[in-house]
Amino acid sequence: MRLIHLDRNPYAGFPAQQWGGTWYGDHGARREIFGRCIDLIKPKVIVEVGSFVGESAIHMAQLVQQRGMDSCVLCVDTWYGGFDHWKGAREKIVNHFGRPDFFYKFMANVIANRCENVIVPLATDSLNAARILEYLGIKADLVYIDGSHEEGDVLRDYKAYWPLLNSGGGMLCDDWSGHFPGVLEDGQRFIAHTECKPVAIEGEKVLFVKT
Repeated sequence: MRLIHLDRNPYAGFPAQQWGGTWYGDHGARREIFGRCIDLIKPKVIVEVGSFVGESAIHMAQLVQQRGMDSCVLCVDTWYGGFDHWKGAREKIVNHFGRPDFFYKFMANVIANRCENVIVPLATDSLNAARILEYLGIKADLVYIDGSHEEGDVLRDYKAYWPLLNSGGGMLCDDWSGHFPGVLEDGQRFIAHTECKPVAIEGEKVLFVKT
């Protein structure tokens, strides 16, 4: 929190009552593989790329809280909505003064679930965030990639965050399914690029471990 927000608490004074209650019931955000990853890697720093309204971030935060771990979940997102939202879920994009309100819904959900001591928001695009983390010397033990689903963008995120992983760290990749052919195509390119094979698969989620 100190490195990202210069000792300012981003949750202080936030009007959570005004924005709470937006939850989409994404079953994939609570898959067992999150707990398996945390038990396997025991991460101090978790980076989530693509947080939306916070369902998976809150789940991971609750898992580390339950285990008594001194960990943080750093959430990277513009909170503007992805191209896939524009194509298939336009009704979820609600603008206030010209900007989507996903960030405010995310903040309210984090507060409502008492995870503000674990979750640290970083409101920027994924590539810029990777550069910021490198500049600040922040390395991750677990990275969860659920950002853009467009071919090319996915591989860019994989390549940007793989070097930020500590040795023995894991990268959990989302949406490896036929619904997102660009993710699958870039996933195969990532495997060819790193010569790294998945160590765990659950549903649409695939885990790689850096040696």
